[in-house]
Amino acid sequence: MKNALLLIFIMMIGLQGQAYSSCQHDFMSQNDILDSKSFSLHEDNLSSDFESEGKKFAKEAVLNLFGEVKSCRESLAQKSKDLIGDIGCVQVLPGKSYSKNCMVESSVGYFFLSVDMLGNVNVIFNRWD
Repeated sequence: MKNALLLIFIMMIGLQGQAYSSCQHDFMSQNDILDSKSFSLHEDNLSSDFESEGKKFAKEAVLNLFGEVKSCRESLAQKSKDLIGDIGCVQVLPGKSYSKNCMVESSVGYFFLSVDMLGNVNVIFNRWD
């Protein structure tokens, strides 16, 4: 009985890992990514505010990119906290709000985000090696 439960548990972990590797493969294939790629969104298409909610805004932007890939949507439906990891935001030049940048770690790779003065969200994706 214990062996059967252990086997089921291992299989579930394997399937979950397979879903994430499928998301990574599909995300990179659908976006023609070899190593890194830039994306551009507009802040009007996101509900969070970059100035006051940087981490929430960065997570929403990355989830928006993942939402365009079917296997990633399926992973998000299961557990988005496993797809998105640590998030940090900092002003590169302290006291200059327009120098704010965020980094989002994910199971697929990591993202750098900044917003320009015209409301464009510039996202740079880098795959894990």
